Formats: sequence, structure tokens, C-alpha cells
Amino acid sequence: MRRELLNVLCCPHCHGLLELSCSPEASSGSQSTLEEGALVCSEGHRFQVHAGIPRLLLSTRAHDQSTRQVADVFSHKWKHLAAGDEQVASGQQALEFKIGWVRQKYGWSDDAALREYFGRCERILDAGCGLGRDSRWFASLNPRATIIGLDVADSVEEAWQASRHLPNVHVVQGDIMHPPFGPGTFDFIYSEGVLHHTEDTETAFGTLCGLLRPGGEIAIYVYRKKGPIREFTDDFLRNRLQEASYEEAYAVCEAITELGRALTELNVTLNVPRDIPLLGIKAGPVDIQRFIYWNMMKCFWNPTFSFTRNNVTNLDWYTPAFAHRHTPEEVEGWFSARGLELLHFNVEEAGITARGRLTGVRSSSGVVGT
Repeated sequence: MRRELLNVLCCPHCHGLLELSCSPEASSGSQSTLEEGALVCSEGHRFQVHAGIPRLLLSTRAHDQSTRQVADVFSHKWKHLAAGDEQVASGQQALEFKIGWVRQKYGWSDDAALREYFGRCERILDAGCGLGRDSRWFASLNPRATIIGLDVADSVEEAWQASRHLPNVHVVQGDIMHPPFGPGTFDFIYSEGVLHHTEDTETAFGTLCGLLRPGGEIAIYVYRKKGPIREFTDDFLRNRLQEASYEEAYAVCEAITELGRALTELNVTLNVPRDIPLLGIKAGPVDIQRFIYWNMMKCFWNPTFSFTRNNVTNLDWYTPAFAHRHTPEEVEGWFSARGLELLHFNVEEAGITARGRLTGVRSSSGVVGT
């Protein structure tokens, strides 16, 4: 943990300032970096700094069974991928790919516009950072900005080890529902495929919005609600697999992944003659794997991925206790209710992507005026 991070952090219990409590020997290398120690607020709430990472989880949340289960699922996922052949490429080519992907997905007009926007940001929050790859990409876009990766899972350890050479990247273990930051801390908040894994997606979104400075932007991706057969299958499997061990669930998902591969290799196109609106089924030609995938059950298969990566994709869909799905109208309502101007809104079969700007003036009770 770099000591300048104290300028941004606060106690997730009472939002009071945090101070370091450690021995002089706890610093490694330069005196600006802390490997082991504690952070304490004036109310006496105490949090550990371990392996260079501030662990700012509420003690009550650490024992919340469902929240802990979700954290464990993603801790296993990221460790599984990091240990195998799935580590993300680095370098200029990877950065350019990421810039293009983020630009198209979140609605910047071109690469120059995206670079110009990030070049103006002072503080960026990667909310649900996983292995920290997006945090590192943002740091490459603006080496002067403070980038903070936040995650409830133990993947923060891999994220920090991969990021600590970058002086403007910080990693914090914390909970989106109780973030260790004060109001108006960030210019830009990014949460890709994370909010639906909290106990309440809208509440999590509103909590993050409270961390935005006036004029700041938030970009999110959440799952879209699907047809009733697919929704039933998703809930049926999730209700059973969330009680299983990671190893047991992984084995169950192997059969689902093998089905996805077999259907893909059929290379058969089905011509659906008519829409069936009550089931969410659309008319037209569709690959048989995609038809079953969108309407019956998620059996993901991408032939360019390893079997492990395909299986983990299915696993992290079916095993988290929380994996909410939403309608476009719901998501639009979240932005409107919090004084956010929608800058980009895109609805696909899998999910909903949105980026908005806080246009109001923040007061102690919320956002007023525009």
C-alpha cells in the first residue's frame, strides 16, 4: 500500500479519516510503501494492511454468507485463470485493443475522444477489478491519474502483484456496498459485469454514484433479463450449485461446456418461422448452439478459448448466489433517478451497457439542480 492512498480512503463503517498504525519495520523499500500494518479511524474501527493491500471489509460483511459465497466464487475463478494459460497480454497491441473495445462498448466517438477524456481524469475507480487488468489499462491511458482497483475477492492479491510496478495504481480489498471512499471522490467509475453480483444491483449502482464528483461519469454493464425458459434454467442450476464446493460445481459445468462445444461443432442453422413473444424467442435464422444458449440454457463455447476458460465462463454464471438480470427500462430509471445524463445506452441479448454523467450539484442530501 502506498501511503498517498490515505488521501483517498475513509472508514467504511463511519466514513472517518484513517491513520496508519504500524512499526517502522513494516515499510519495505521506500518509506512510502506499507506491506503490513493497520489502518485505524477515530472511532476505533481497525483494518489490516496485509501483503501490501488495505483490507477494508466490514467485519459484519465478512460473515454475510451470500456475500462471502460470491467473493469465494470469484476468488477461485481469478486464481484459476491466473494460474493457467489465461493471463492477459500486455503491451501496446493489447492497450490499443482495449481502447477500441472500451470506446465501442461505452460510446466514445473515436480513440482520440476516449484518450482525451481519460487524460482529464484525476481519480478513476475500477469497481470490481478482478485481476486488475482494466486498472492497468486505465493507468496507461493517463499515468498522472490515481487509479484504484476495488474488489471484495481475494483476487486483489494477484491484481496488486501485477500492478504494483505502476506508481499510479492502487489496489484495495473492499465492498461496493460499503466502499471505503467519501462522496465526490472520483471523476470516472467503471464497473464491468460486477453490480449484478451484489445483493441489490440498483443499491450498488446508487452507492457508486454517490462517489462521483459533479460532472463525473460512471460506466456499467449488467446482465439483461431473458426469456422465461432460460430464466428458469438459470435459477434452477444456480440454486443448487451455489451450495456445492468449487470443485463440485466445476465438474458439473464441464458437462454444460461440453454440450456447448458439441452444439457449436454441429454448425447447424435453425430457421425459426415466427416470433414467440411470450417465450422471448425471435424469428429468423440462428445457429443451433445460439438458439439453445439464448432461449434454453447458457452453454457457453468459444472455439478460440481453452476448455478451462470456457468452463470458467459457465461456472461464474451458474454459481454466484447473486447474479441479477434487469430490463432496459430498469437501468434507464436508475440513471434518471440519480441525476445522471445518459451519454450512451446499448441493449444486447446478453446485457445492458450504459454510461452517464452526473449533471447536478451535490448537497448533503443528494443531487440538486442541473
